[in-house]
Amino acid sequence: MKTVEIKGHLYARENWNGNLQYTFFDFNPEGDWFVVCEHTAHIEVPEGFDPRLAQIQALQKRLEKARADFSVLQQSILDQISKLQAIEYKPAEEPIIDADDFPF
Repeated sequence: MKTVEIKGHLYARENWNGNLQYTFFDFNPEGDWFVVCEHTAHIEVPEGFDPRLAQIQALQKRLEKARADFSVLQQSILDQISKLQAIEYKPAEEPIIDADDFPF
């Protein structure tokens, strides 16, 4: 096993039911997190760990989400086109002009 050392801080925030929620960040998070204390995490990584499988899985999830988002956008555009094509165009009838309607 290989040991990885990550320096950061333990952060906390109050969650929806009033309890404190804790997490570790090695960066300054946005939002309502506050520092509890500085901490160094020592994590054991298995020998021969190959990050490519995890990276491929993460990219596949991103691709899946991108396809789903595009499908929603595409369907919205197709719906708008369909609604516009369903509107029947009727040209205005030409008004009947009576010569008596003019004051001159």
